[in-house]
Amino acid sequence: DGRGNEVFYDEKIVENVPATNPPFAYVRFDNEFVPEELGVFTATISMEHPFEGNPMDNAMTTSFEIVTGMEGTFTVSATGTGSNNFNSLTDAIEALYQRGVAGPVVIELKDPEYNIGDITSEQPAIDLRTKIIGVSDSATITFRPSSDKAATRGSVVINLRSASGIGILFGQSYNHAAPLAAVNFVNNEVKRDYASSDGYIIFDGGDQKSLLFKVQTPDVYMFRTAFYMGEGTQNITVKNCLIDGQTTSKSLANSLPRIRFE
Repeated sequence: DGRGNEVFYDEKIVENVPATNPPFAYVRFDNEFVPEELGVFTATISMEHPFEGNPMDNAMTTSFEIVTGMEGTFTVSATGTGSNNFNSLTDAIEALYQRGVAGPVVIELKDPEYNIGDITSEQPAIDLRTKIIGVSDSATITFRPSSDKAATRGSVVINLRSASGIGILFGQSYNHAAPLAAVNFVNNEVKRDYASSDGYIIFDGGDQKSLLFKVQTPDVYMFRTAFYMGEGTQNITVKNCLIDGQTTSKSLANSLPRIRFE
């Protein structure tokens, strides 16, 4: 740690390194290091082999910093300022995947309208698949209108733009659009540990149903859904929200997925 104390040690015998080109083997230690405090840590990994010809290159050292996850109330406003304000929904979501959470997080929407996604892309407007570090039943993520917007019905409009018709996607995936999402950095052998979202994400429009979600997609596409519960979805709450399909034509997919709605 930053005081020079050894806080973790582990070792493992690698039985075999395949004779591939280049020859390598993925090694997962039996124990995992979970830092119990913030600060800068130095990690050294070394190897030994009885026939090693150059012991000078047997070790590698690097430093990394542990910072606190998100906790408390944040705002999203294009004109907002301060360390707890994000200028776009995309920025807020990317921060969740980069920093994780250390306690309950509330993200308040202050602007009258938000545009997110690309109407020419098959990707969902908002991707909430894969693990957000630290999320649990006691460390939830809540999206809600700000107090000045919560008094009026439909006062915050979220335009979800996607050629696929999927507004907000939940579930699991082996990669994520957020560049610094944890799932994008782990080896394939452990991706399944990070591919599924633990959920505990809440969209709450408040008593006046102040959040209005509008699904925008090219007219030639008939499928539209503001919230898509994909495979592996769990612990998602959507309440007091308004949904507008942005079309007068019928959707070809009005069936509910195999999910219990209460």
